[in-house]
Amino acid sequence: MAHGRGAAPKAQRAIPDRVGSASADTVDPAAMAGGAWTGFCVLLLGGLALPLVTAYTQIGPTLLSAVTGIIGFAVAGARIGAARRPAVHGMTTAVASYLLFLPIMYGFSQTQIPVVMAVTATAGITGAVAGHLRSWSLSIAANAGNEI
Repeated sequence: MAHGRGAAPKAQRAIPDRVGSASADTVDPAAMAGGAWTGFCVLLLGGLALPLVTAYTQIGPTLLSAVTGIIGFAVAGARIGAARRPAVHGMTTAVASYLLFLPIMYGFSQTQIPVVMAVTATAGITGAVAGHLRSWSLSIAANAGNEI
């Protein structure tokens, strides 16, 4: 059938968004890339400083690695940008920062798979909490100006 004057245009069929799906507008790609690289840099600097700090202090390497990891994951997860779901964005960003650091960690140690899985879960939880808290603090700050 020809699309002349009398022909009706084809109706666009909307694709329904599934509940709980991670759609493209759930995360802010630019903020995610920046957050992942920032978290990676924190993890890298913490890993490089580990031998120096443990040589001159009484802090154990396991404790220092855990603190560095949590700080790196929280910094990565707090970079939410304009994400619609800040907890999902924070979780994804923190796990991405760990995945960037993982090949370096495997290059210098014999890390076991259960440890990698535990650290990945820690990254996800820490990033989700950091993203949610960052969103919450931004909403409080935005509403503080309206309460006069």
